Amino acid sequence: SIANTTSMGGEVQFFQLGGDTYMVVPNYAQSSNYNQNTEIFRHDSGSDQFVSFQSFATVAGSHTTEFFTIGADHFLCVGGYYDGDYNTESAVFRWNGTNFDTTPYQLFPDPWGVMDCEVAQFDGKTFLAFASYYDTNEGQDNYIYQWNPSTTQFDEIQTIQGWRRIDIDYHRIQGSHFLLATDYFNGSYNSAHTRFYKYNDRTGLWDQNYTWNS
Repeated sequence: SIANTTSMGGEVQFFQLGGDTYMVVPNYAQSSNYNQNTEIFRHDSGSDQFVSFQSFATVAGSHTTEFFTIGADHFLCVGGYYDGDYNTESAVFRWNGTNFDTTPYQLFPDPWGVMDCEVAQFDGKTFLAFASYYDTNEGQDNYIYQWNPSTTQFDEIQTIQGWRRIDIDYHRIQGSHFLLATDYFNGSYNSAHTRFYKYNDRTGLWDQNYTWNS
């Protein structure tokens, strides 16, 4: 068993670091209070249980997290969805050798509320992609960032349009690189699509490659 988290927990993520296994639980809201802590648990081999490791304020109304490593640095991205308004911020936090710094390493404004975040790493590159949900049936921009080794920050490189996007995943298929994005609603549930975006080596951008009804 594990300790209770605040109500309406989001997508659970696991990661391994320094020989330990961790579980991350973002928390969306408790009643109408969207400022909930992100909870991190560490597996205790003696009791074979997950025990509380770190609880800290990240971003408001979070559904999703993503752990990733660049060089010797380890990061946790936490997507901000809603805090009474969909115009929120997502954030990346850096591991300091003991736990995650509670001050964000980098902030990512998003006017549409992030439902999912995904990291794609290949050929020495690191991309961070967000799936944004809220729209007015006209679609909304979903942001893609690339790690800049010179500034050690993510730079916005591209927006791709989505309609109440709920998920984005990275896949490598026969040497090609794809982002698979799932839309939930486009004026009708029957007209929502799932879209493949293929990485273009020549332009350094992601091209829409294939679409089908979700």
